[in-house]
Amino acid sequence: MSQRLEPTEYIHLVQDQKFVATAMRLFEQAAPGRHRWIVLADPAEGRHPEGASVEFERPEGLWRRDLRDRVVFIHLMNGRASRVVMGMHGPRFIWIAWGGDFYPFLFGSRLLGPKTKQIWPAPRSRLSRRLARGIFGWSIEHLPQALIRAAVRLLPLDVARTASVPALIRRCFGMIFVLPAEAELLRERLPDLRFRNFEWNYYSFGDEQLPPVPERGREPAVLIGNSATPEGNHLECLDLLEAVAQPFDVYIPLSYGTAGYREALKAALPPLPTHRLHLLEHFLPLRDYEAITNRCCYVIMGHKRQQAMGNIVYALAIGARVYLDPSNPIYDHFRVEGATIFTLEDFAGHAQEQAGWLDEAATHGNREVIRRLYGWPVAVEKTRELLAALEAAPAGGAVSGGASAIPAENAS
Repeated sequence: MSQRLEPTEYIHLVQDQKFVATAMRLFEQAAPGRHRWIVLADPAEGRHPEGASVEFERPEGLWRRDLRDRVVFIHLMNGRASRVVMGMHGPRFIWIAWGGDFYPFLFGSRLLGPKTKQIWPAPRSRLSRRLARGIFGWSIEHLPQALIRAAVRLLPLDVARTASVPALIRRCFGMIFVLPAEAELLRERLPDLRFRNFEWNYYSFGDEQLPPVPERGREPAVLIGNSATPEGNHLECLDLLEAVAQPFDVYIPLSYGTAGYREALKAALPPLPTHRLHLLEHFLPLRDYEAITNRCCYVIMGHKRQQAMGNIVYALAIGARVYLDPSNPIYDHFRVEGATIFTLEDFAGHAQEQAGWLDEAATHGNREVIRRLYGWPVAVEKTRELLAALEAAPAGGAVSGGASAIPAENAS
């Protein structure tokens, strides 16, 4: 990374993930040429996000940069990003929370169904985790920076993140959530913490048009989950198929997530003699993945938390029937917005009736909801509002309107 930073540059710490390309397009269209994209890794560890011009840097390398008063977007607070945040004073960190970076801290194993808990038990508290909670439970702002950095270096990356969510929030200038309800959820669980909340989202289609509605004549299929993460509760979802006599092709995406969980799930898969199970264990180009999802008129997501939002938005837009755990905040989010969406308990009845795709009216209604919430023009305007609000905010001061900023009395 070049030592010199332009005064108006925004810094983005990103992951080698599929959402990055959309974020780059949005921010570059909203403020062309003012963004620097950095992957927190060695170049040999991963490939560049598709079509992206990025740099690679270790967390400790960023500690040596002068980023005082700079806006630094954290696109998912993983272990490396948490190391950057905990080891630096001065930048205005904006934590773009994906869900997996704070839900487990709040709810732990309560996000897992009973069968999933049997194959993926909660890990015992390690000494390093207890140490992290002890260190970061203090008011670390008063500790010497060298001491904080030494502590962060000693901790495994996953521990540094999961054990220090409140400390990370205190270090951040503001937060961005996938759903508006998540900000309130965090306040309920951590009432003593105050933070600024900005509205923004990755989930946009990359042009003026939504994806076309697939042809309806093909044999129906089922999509279960979005990744190899235990919060997907795959075994509980597969239970829903046992009472369904109609044979289905059942697709389970497992190409990214937790390798240990993927292997545990494969070993525990129940026999499903009626259905044809397809495990998608390897990365697929987007076009190939969409060809599979375009067959799936039934989309089952067993998460008790916000996850798989991109898959859900796409499924609603093409007229699929989407089934969610009613405790998942995505369910209420779309129901309140007027979308046709279902609970997990609805699936067996619909499948027995061979309900298939949504009818034309319901599909049109869902597409209008998606267009209103996540259409490309809407997303670009929200990105411009976000940047305007950040530019109007004095360093360390209250946010002055725009982008759903929390009023000053509620800000940290």
